[in-house]
Amino acid sequence: PVLLADIYGSIGTSSPAAYDTLRARRAVFLSLFPGMEANILALPSLSGTMEEKRRIFASIAELVTARGFDALLLQNDFCGLSLCSELLRRGKKIPEEISLIGQDNAEFCTCVYPALSTIDPNLESFAEAVVELALERIRDSKSPVRTIAVPTRLIKRETTQKI
Repeated sequence: PVLLADIYGSIGTSSPAAYDTLRARRAVFLSLFPGMEANILALPSLSGTMEEKRRIFASIAELVTARGFDALLLQNDFCGLSLCSELLRRGKKIPEEISLIGQDNAEFCTCVYPALSTIDPNLESFAEAVVELALERIRDSKSPVRTIAVPTRLIKRETTQKI
């Protein structure tokens, strides 16, 4: 089974932007894995000391191990690497027993072992879309609201199996 772990809390979050992001990620996950609502884990905010964060990831690693997940899609690359470290401490073989994918394509993903697979958010295209929409609104404040989909890409590294 696959697990989507959202780190910034639950849908009940107070930030409208966070709510939209969580809702969108969950909708895409469920479109790819229909009927897997139980495999969405809403995690607490990651404020606090590094030791407190490590304990959160240790608990997640225990849950992942107990429930037999074989693939994890995490909120960001920091979370992906943190969970990877905790799983390795428990003797899990990555990617043979469990695959992990972060999101952000942070540079540090290639500086660790195993190098973290990640989703590149295509920030250049995202910035172009934001500017395009802002200029439209400046030119015509009554222009209809529209959405621009920005393509992302999976960068496979050492934390995902070759299929």
